[in-house]
Parts: sequence; C-alpha cells; structure tokens
Amino acid sequence: MALDDTINENLRKELAKKPITSPSNPFIEQFKSLGYGEGLAFGFNLAGTLIAQSLGLNPWVVSLAGPILEKPAFYVVNGCKGAYDYFETPKRLRGDLKKHVKNAISEGNEDLFLDIVFHDTTYTLLMRGLMEMYSEVPVGFLVPFAFGTGLVVATAGGVALEEGKYKLFRKGLRKAGFEEEKYLESRFYISADKNPQDVLDSVVNRFGLTGNQGSMEYYDRYFPQPDVKEYSGRKPKFRLRKRRLEDGNWMQTAQLVFTNTGRIKNKAVEQFNYFPQEKLKIYHLLNNQEMPQDVDQVQDEISRKVMKKIRGREQGLDINFIRSFATNGKEGLFVSTDKVLGVQDRSFYVVELKVYNDKKLLKDAMGYVMAEFPVMQVSHGKDHLVALNGS
Repeated sequence: MALDDTINENLRKELAKKPITSPSNPFIEQFKSLGYGEGLAFGFNLAGTLIAQSLGLNPWVVSLAGPILEKPAFYVVNGCKGAYDYFETPKRLRGDLKKHVKNAISEGNEDLFLDIVFHDTTYTLLMRGLMEMYSEVPVGFLVPFAFGTGLVVATAGGVALEEGKYKLFRKGLRKAGFEEEKYLESRFYISADKNPQDVLDSVVNRFGLTGNQGSMEYYDRYFPQPDVKEYSGRKPKFRLRKRRLEDGNWMQTAQLVFTNTGRIKNKAVEQFNYFPQEKLKIYHLLNNQEMPQDVDQVQDEISRKVMKKIRGREQGLDINFIRSFATNGKEGLFVSTDKVLGVQDRSFYVVELKVYNDKKLLKDAMGYVMAEFPVMQVSHGKDHLVALNGS
C-alpha cells in the first residue's frame, strides 16, 4: 500500500520497515534471552574450567569453576539490551535511559536465578558424571555438551516460572477489584485517500453485521513505560480511558492491556499473511467519580495503590479518536474505523477487527479487508503510531 502524505517521515519509515512486531514461541524467546547471557558466559566458563584443570584441582572444583566465574556476563549483556531497547523506542515513548537499563539488568537478575537454580545444577552434576565416565576425553570437549543441556533445562524452567508469575499477577489484580476481558484483534492502517466509512459498510454487508452500529468518542491517556514486566512476549500498556457511549453517557476505566501478536499458519500458500493479536484487558471501572487525569486522583484506595505501582514515572500521552463501529454480537465479528486525532494537524485512520473466540471468522475478515482496500496490516498500537507521527 502506498503511504499517504498525512503522516510524517518517522511514521512512514516505521510502517515501511517494521509494520509487524511478533514475538517468537515463549520457549524460543526464553532460550534467546538466556542464550545471549549464556553465550558470553560460556567463554568465561570454558576458560575457568580449563584453568582449574590445569592447576590440578579436585574434579568437583573443576566442575564448579566455570559456573562461578561466568556470572558477570549476564549483567553486561542485559545492560546492552536495555540501551538497545531505549534507542528502538519512539522518542515520545522512551522515558529515561537509566530506567531501560535498570529494567534490563533486573531481567539479568532473573536470568541469573535461572542460571544458578537450573543451569548450574544441571551443568555441575552432568559435568561431574561425564568426567567420571569419559576420563580420557579432554574436558574442553565435555563442557559444550553439559553447558548446552543445562541451557535447555534452564529455558524450560524459565518458561514455567514465567507463566506461574503471570497467573499470580492477574490473581492479585482480580483481588484488588479488577476485571478481565479477553479477545482477538487485528489492526490496519488505512490511507487517508480512502473513505473509512466505505470499509465499514462493505464489511457490514459482507459479513451480515446487522446488529448494533454507531459511533463513540474516546479520550485516552497512555503511560508509555508501565512498571509491569513482559510475560512470555505479552507486551503491557496502561491507560486511563474515558468513552462517550451511544446514549450520551460516559464510561470511565483504568486499563492494563497485555498484547501478544501471533501468526496464523497457512496450510497452503495464500496471498496474505495473518497476524492477529491476542489481548487481555484487565480493567477497573471509574464511573463513580470524575474522570481522573492521573492515578493519584482515583478514589478507591485499594485500586489506587495498585495503579500507582503499575503507572510508571513518565508523563502521560493523550490520544483521542472517534470510532465508528458495527457488530453482530459478542459471538460474532466487531469492526471499527477509528479516526485518530494526531498532532501537528495530522490525522490518520485505523481499521480494527475483533472476535472473542472465532479465529476463522477473524481470518476471513482480515483477508477480505486486505483484498478489497488499500490497507497495511500493523501490530503497532495507537499510542505508538501517534508518537511516531508527532516526533
């Protein structure tokens, strides 16, 4: 799709270069996260093991020397990852470099925990056994096998622990009065040369969306760097949302949204690739008070304490948009065209498709929209698009 002149050069480059950002399988992501640190640590490990053996030390000391000397590698690698993440984030969403590095180093603590509990235990016991069984084999040939086996065990343990922490985190929010909503979504940037209403009307006719139709106004305040970790590729966003409903009433919520972009694997060669997003919206109603401009103004004490921990330190980013929508009910398809009111007199449109359970229906709708209209499939949220468009 040709990108129109209503967007600036930063957004143009981002959409052309990386319209979709999708994490790998959680096991692969955990393997990569651990692997970078373990890769550097391997050099320290091998050197320490060879030195210990050359000194004629006890076999147990030889087995333990590598795991002990490798530890600084995790902090070096994760510090570099934090700096890289900072420069890859749009300027308006970056926040403080120190925070990026600090968060990355805290992940280094987690990697170090996995290394000690799973990797070192597996490595030490396996290395000791291999040295007994194959005493004639140079120790330098045994280290890679024991090291790699330990990495696989640590990766599996890391994925299991991550999912456990995610469930406990959600449980804590539910106890604080938050509710959950889970659904699948796909998002498209649409050229301003095309009337978004034509897209809406066409999808309504194609999929028989004869149920509820209308428009709503949204006033969001995003907090760019929430103090919430990314669980197994689920990216967190925190926002305060004020929405004018069709009947003129207002709905006010605080929302923590986890987004995980995946890919529908095609059994045969198809014209398009499909990247739906699995979303978990964890929200707290704020209808019994004036709309807060920040979490400090939330009246409920329990939820306010939770939100203050989640919010982060950066200034909020305001995003307003007008949504026209159609749906045939919760078990069917929801389609919307959102006019995002940008910055510097620029505006752009986003088409969104949503379902709660029917992934096949979502895929059919995605294919129809991509085939019929000048759209670009994207995984970026509105906050990301606005930040790029105004930078």
